[in-house]
Amino acid sequence: MNKSELKKLIKEDKMLYKNDGLLKRIFLTTTRNPKKYILKYIILSRKYNYYKKHRKTIINKILFLIYSFRKNKLGMKINLEVNSEFGENLQIYHRNIVINPYARIGNNCVLHGNNCIGNKGNSNNECPQIGNNVDIGFGAAIIGNVHIADNIIIGANAVVTKSFDEEGIVIAGNPAKKIKEK
Repeated sequence: MNKSELKKLIKEDKMLYKNDGLLKRIFLTTTRNPKKYILKYIILSRKYNYYKKHRKTIINKILFLIYSFRKNKLGMKINLEVNSEFGENLQIYHRNIVINPYARIGNNCVLHGNNCIGNKGNSNNECPQIGNNVDIGFGAAIIGNVHIADNIIIGANAVVTKSFDEEGIVIAGNPAKKIKEK
């Protein structure tokens, strides 16, 4: 990724979370609406990941440390710990989300809050790989070396511990299983 691609991603994120009009922006700011802080966190995460990969110069190393600090500080404030790379148009509706740095999340995914996406505790490298257009319900956990195909809906409070390679299905339960096709 180069700098112009980073700027394009950030512009798309701003459009996704856009606040229509000055009055709405003032309202969201004065009421401390979480939507504003979630967008700020996503932008800081994108910059953090960019400078993490481009730490060749002293200036980029310093920028990496600055964005790392700012992202982590805001993350502690709003209970988000998203250290992995994620695709375009990630939507986060609520807080309390933890994502392992080795997990991968595709484009156009939705996290409804109180989610855990990570390993089983025995190896960092064995983390979920989530496809595009995946909707992850509130309280859902995706644990271990699993692959989630594109266009899947994961129900609220589902615990996913195995791969689902069939596209366009709905999974739910503990442990998660296919309950229907979209």
